[in-house]
Amino acid sequence: MQKQAKIMFSCLLVAAVSIPGASVLASKSNVAEYRSYLEKHIEEKLEVAYDRAAAVFRFDDSDYQLFRADSLDRPEEMSTDDYTFLRLPMGETIFQTNEIEKGDFAPAIYIKNSLDEAVVLLKKQNGENKKFTYQKDDTAKLRWKLVEQEAADGEAVKVSAPQSFDAFVQEKLQINCQKVGYASSETDFLSV
Repeated sequence: MQKQAKIMFSCLLVAAVSIPGASVLASKSNVAEYRSYLEKHIEEKLEVAYDRAAAVFRFDDSDYQLFRADSLDRPEEMSTDDYTFLRLPMGETIFQTNEIEKGDFAPAIYIKNSLDEAVVLLKKQNGENKKFTYQKDDTAKLRWKLVEQEAADGEAVKVSAPQSFDAFVQEKLQINCQKVGYASSETDFLSV
């Protein structure tokens, strides 16, 4: 009972301190949890975008490994040099030609398990989908060459804004206070 009273008092004290904004509660664990929340939020949206783009092109990804263009991850079996050489023609055909614009989803890079083909799917914010197919060619200057480029209309993916850090921390505080016996009406004052 005494421990519960201390926790309830802590909830009230923290809530009183946080009324101007929950940023007072920016502990390392809150920041880490918020980063995890943001990454999950992004991953969920990208998964929807990638699935819709793949469906539009009837792309079967069963023999491919998926990587995000905004990451340096690559197949374990692929050398760093080979992956770098793959990204060079991608940069020339996608990033330097304004195929991708602000607000578009990070392109999906599907690398075939045989490491001799890569398919890049791009889902634009307006719903348009683009597909770029690259094949490995050791005789080519950049070792990889663009062999096919397609575009198709599709459904736009609605992206809701993630919760702000302050709102995330306040929600977490409300949940913790409710766990120790506060009713939701007793923690409503936490919303600023």
